[in-house]
Amino acid sequence: MKVFLILLTLAIISSCSTNDDTFKIINVNNAYQNKTIALSDMDSIILKETDNNSTIGLIHKVQCIDNSFIISSSGKLLKFSKDGNFITQIGKKGRANNEYIGINDFWIKDSTIFIYDINGYKILSYDIDANLKKAYSIEKTTKNGYIPAQIFLPLGNGYIGRCIYREPDRVPDIAYYDTDFSYAGRIGTKQRTNGLRLGYPLILSEDSNSALYWNQLGRDIYRITPDKKITKAYEINFNDRNYPPLSEDNDEYDILEKLQDSNWRERHSGFISYVCEKFHHFYFLYFDGFILNIGVLDNKSENYTNYAISSKPLNFLSYTSDEKNIYLFIESDQNTVIYAIPFELLNHN
Repeated sequence: MKVFLILLTLAIISSCSTNDDTFKIINVNNAYQNKTIALSDMDSIILKETDNNSTIGLIHKVQCIDNSFIISSSGKLLKFSKDGNFITQIGKKGRANNEYIGINDFWIKDSTIFIYDINGYKILSYDIDANLKKAYSIEKTTKNGYIPAQIFLPLGNGYIGRCIYREPDRVPDIAYYDTDFSYAGRIGTKQRTNGLRLGYPLILSEDSNSALYWNQLGRDIYRITPDKKITKAYEINFNDRNYPPLSEDNDEYDILEKLQDSNWRERHSGFISYVCEKFHHFYFLYFDGFILNIGVLDNKSENYTNYAISSKPLNFLSYTSDEKNIYLFIESDQNTVIYAIPFELLNHN
């Protein structure tokens, strides 16, 4: 699966600046350093498909737990070791109380794996050995003010959820949910304007007790705190390579249509598929034309370094990170290859 990534830029002299509202502006074109990472120089493994019933298909999401990858792929949740060996499938499809119809999202909290089955109106939790722990029922109706979420992220004593668009209702973009996944109120003032879903644009910050949220086709990164406040944290700019700003007259569908034009795409940069905040650095993945890049902002020195990943287009499938590496999942010659990009390398700027 080919994933398109975007980032936007303003013409400002320094590579990073701070405005009066305390968010940081990253000017990609004015990087402190521009470097290239050759994937051939990175550690890599191939996912080994040893179970005919657990073949890797389209990868939707990957997370790390202990020394394993948890991979959501083609309606299944699979566990692999970090050397690429298949371990087990987590849960199984079906309509029984202990089964799921589909996987809308999954996440890991306190060594527990959660599967969100929106069509089955349930959330199932498992231990790290794939044993079922508990099944949670969720609301089946929007009556009484309940607003279902597309994806969940644990934060504080509850969960952040990106809400599902339901025309003609005015649905909030982001909302807060209690520990039993009941709706507990909106976060911020933004509204969902369409039903498009691109990836999983919610992630916990490891530098602060907060979460980061973004629109992959926009240029703003927001911070959400456990007290349900949302503030702008970063703005990423590309000068004349910016995508058009999102508006009612130019929404995500319009930009995706432009991306189908290879000449237009070659002249633009963006589609932020992944961000993370750790080691006092802010990292984000985007595409410059067809080339995958990793942007790294040192939040102490405010130096910005840009890393081009290879010099040719890649069939980029997914990503995740642990305490040591960012992992890139790349399709190559009928195999899924995982490349490990060390944070130590990215932070050496």
